[in-house]
Amino acid sequence: MFLLRPAPFPGESLSSWRQRGGIANGFRLYPRPNSSSYALEPDQYPKDEELRWLSDVSRVAKSAIQALCLDSLGSHISAQFMQSGRRRWVVPCRANSSVSNRSSCCPMCLVGDATPYFRLAWRFAFITHCPLHGCPLSETCASCGGGMWPASQRILLERVPSAFSNCQCCGETIGGAGSVDSEMQEIARSLWLCATLGAVPREMPQAANAQEVFDALWVMAQLLLRSGARQIWRVLPSSFQTSEPFINHAHNVEQLPSPQRARIINAACWLLSSWPANFHQATSAAKITKFHFSVTWDIQPAWLSSYIRENLSVKRRGLTEDEVRSAISQLEDDGLAVTKSSLRRALKVTESRAIHTLVKHRHRATREEFTTFCAAVEQRITEAPRSRDQKATLSRDYLILLLSVLSDKSMETVCKMTHAEVALLLKQLHSQSFGNSVPPAFHAALECAKNLAENEEPLICAQNTESTQRFIGRFGDELAGHTVRDRFAKMMRLELGQELWNSVDAFLGIYPRYEL
Repeated sequence: MFLLRPAPFPGESLSSWRQRGGIANGFRLYPRPNSSSYALEPDQYPKDEELRWLSDVSRVAKSAIQALCLDSLGSHISAQFMQSGRRRWVVPCRANSSVSNRSSCCPMCLVGDATPYFRLAWRFAFITHCPLHGCPLSETCASCGGGMWPASQRILLERVPSAFSNCQCCGETIGGAGSVDSEMQEIARSLWLCATLGAVPREMPQAANAQEVFDALWVMAQLLLRSGARQIWRVLPSSFQTSEPFINHAHNVEQLPSPQRARIINAACWLLSSWPANFHQATSAAKITKFHFSVTWDIQPAWLSSYIRENLSVKRRGLTEDEVRSAISQLEDDGLAVTKSSLRRALKVTESRAIHTLVKHRHRATREEFTTFCAAVEQRITEAPRSRDQKATLSRDYLILLLSVLSDKSMETVCKMTHAEVALLLKQLHSQSFGNSVPPAFHAALECAKNLAENEEPLICAQNTESTQRFIGRFGDELAGHTVRDRFAKMMRLELGQELWNSVDAFLGIYPRYEL
């Protein structure tokens, strides 16, 4: 198939090398074997069959091809990098769309290349400036605003592709290189050496390895991005402060445009340097507590979580019942749910006897409440759109809830079940459901579970995942039970009484096994 077989350049990305080879042989889009489909992430490890095909037609060793992929650096970036379709620190290229992308490049590198090519480093969110030239990476063409390769590959179906130094949308030379930022250039160099060689930056000696560096950096970046922690920007050194608001719909640092990402990476590196002096100075002045780190607790290195637990846990003694009643009134006036968690956040305490005394939760739901809740969930599934897998995700979660309640197993246990184990559980529940003592509501819930298991709309990622688990996340990663719990807890607060414990565990035990 290939008459010309250009070798990959050092540091080149897989999609760049493939497209260059395709252009050299007269293809608009880089070719693939007949049995392969275009991947949402063109720089990930190819499937085994496609990897063999690539190696054969290009006469390049498989190991050399794998070195061009994002996954080749995964062991340094994250412990679960290759188990998740949404790889942490990887900027989504949105390869199937010609708009709304965040792929980037260094115009100075492309102009200076004898043969322009795209670097793998440009796909990572912690690289916002060129490690070689120090200029900010460009995300759009200065002439037409078109996206960078590989996010703009769809446009190649409409026009003849050109060299990577030219915009794939309008054909003009890519420009727009900004002024050199030596500080961000040094950060980019340091972090790229950490990602490629595992070298821990000298400013972060508290980290034992590269994984801890990137985990801690992501935790800091997420803290700086949270709306509830915006006050921290006002206490950082003046060089980091900015009045420009961050994008409201960006939940992760990877989703931010490069200029905003650069400010966050710079500030996050400062918080982690001179550990723990800078971090202590900023969090103390901004009154940051461990509640601000709740969503990132699972990935924090031990030295970071230990410091947060010991120094950012607000220990307030002598909280009176009158103070709790006042906080309850304020929450009710604001139209917010009165729960132990909301009171602890409002009063800035971790535990309080007064709160436990005044806010007592009923820990066991009734069968009628379970039936009411199931009806509310089924209504949401009916109304949920299919975009972004919302209907499929809710159907999956509902099936997990039904299996958990009917079998009296924890949600975490059900989430880890394989296809065979789920099928066996449904069979056992069906065989045990015959008898006069079994309530009709149990039969109805079981029939609904069987229907969901047989006709559940699959997640898009399920078509490509190799997971043995029956239930997976939107991005093909292992599904964590606590994320499903959180979604149902929010629904319970809306659909059921506030005196009921907002946890799916409240439904466990409503169908005792002796009745089956």
